[in-house]
Amino acid sequence: MPRSQSPNPTRQEAGFKAALNNPRVSSSAKQNARHVLEDQFGDVIEQVDVSGGSKYGDENVTSSRGVERSRNNVVRGYKAAAHNLSNTEAGRQHARQSLEDLGVNPDE
Repeated sequence: MPRSQSPNPTRQEAGFKAALNNPRVSSSAKQNARHVLEDQFGDVIEQVDVSGGSKYGDENVTSSRGVERSRNNVVRGYKAAAHNLSNTEAGRQHARQSLEDLGVNPDE
């Protein structure tokens, strides 16, 4: 929709700019947002590689029950278990071993 027909062109422009900075948006959607911003809003957008991602990776891991889980959440859970003094020593050791299996230093 051209800028003149948009009910709120400022919000539309902000949405396209947000898409450019969102690591979860596909490259084709980013290309489209860049095209719209340049054509309809006159913005000159530099193509910058924004490699988002988290400290421990974005891929999913399979839990012991066979369910796909966010690797980030799994690592955080094991780290909490490894440092929780209310947890048994066996539980803390299992959490440390699981972190090592995931390639993460349990003492971080």
